[in-house]
Amino acid sequence: MYLTGGVLSEALAEYVVSNRYLPTQRQLAVNPLSARVEDIEGYCLLEFTVNEAGNVENADILECSPIGYYEESSLAAVLNFKYIPRIKSGKAVKTYSVRDCFWFSSSMSERYSSANYENCSNLLKNYPSKTHNK
Repeated sequence: MYLTGGVLSEALAEYVVSNRYLPTQRQLAVNPLSARVEDIEGYCLLEFTVNEAGNVENADILECSPIGYYEESSLAAVLNFKYIPRIKSGKAVKTYSVRDCFWFSSSMSERYSSANYENCSNLLKNYPSKTHNK
């Protein structure tokens, strides 16, 4: 998924004002065949660093449920995310402890629903924070 048109314009305007990293490309995690066959739904929370080039590094699983289904596909997807890096004093800098979530549903229409987006948002908000801002 790429940001285009009005969404990109709004995102760039916010980026310039807030001096934060800006996501430009996201890849969806593949719902593993074993989970689809068994009709299992779940989620995976990840944490990673956005480096100076806007690439993801040091991706780590914070929590997946159920365990053993979504870890591999979530890590593979997040490593393909792209960002415009955060700028500090005119230079691109790393952004640590960036978090994201994948929600896996048995049906494609449910997978992209606003309820699942809200589920991920709530999981991310309520997950304990690390205190290592660099």
